[in-house]
Amino acid sequence: MMRNRRTYLACLLAVVALAGAGCSDEATPTAPAATRAVPALNPAAAKPRPRAPYISDLQLSSIYVSLSGGFTPYTVTVTNPSQKDYKSIHLKGELQSQNNQPPTPASAFLAFCPDPNGVVPRGDCTMSDGITGGPNLAPGPGTFTLRVLQQQSDGTMTVLDSTTVDVELRQYY
Repeated sequence: MMRNRRTYLACLLAVVALAGAGCSDEATPTAPAATRAVPALNPAAAKPRPRAPYISDLQLSSIYVSLSGGFTPYTVTVTNPSQKDYKSIHLKGELQSQNNQPPTPASAFLAFCPDPNGVVPRGDCTMSDGITGGPNLAPGPGTFTLRVLQQQSDGTMTVLDSTTVDVELRQYY
């Protein structure tokens, strides 16, 4: 019985020694050498702040837009981050249905902050208008895109910003 115990202890010590040898850190490393950590880029710092008026908020009174008449009211906030007033600012919206038809004009007005003269002063300007549907649009899912445009001296329009929201186009009788 004494012999079995010695054999058992000898085997146990051998297993512990092998396990210890397998876990030692004396082997040659196979991984590449560590490099200096590169700090992550701040996404906010990578994208410069806009200098022209932009749409900071767009709230529709409903996601449902009638194709047969009426309108869906919405409120838009345009923010001018610069120190100067922006002149000749227009807002134009269009509806797009999922039937591959061309977009349909759905909203258009001259900016009023608070006067209806197309001038957007420094800061926030909140305005309201409505979306109207069109006969060439198909009922179902669609999008409403609102653009902030500035009329140039030659009469062309430059897009300063745009935003798109999902809507549901409905036929009401």
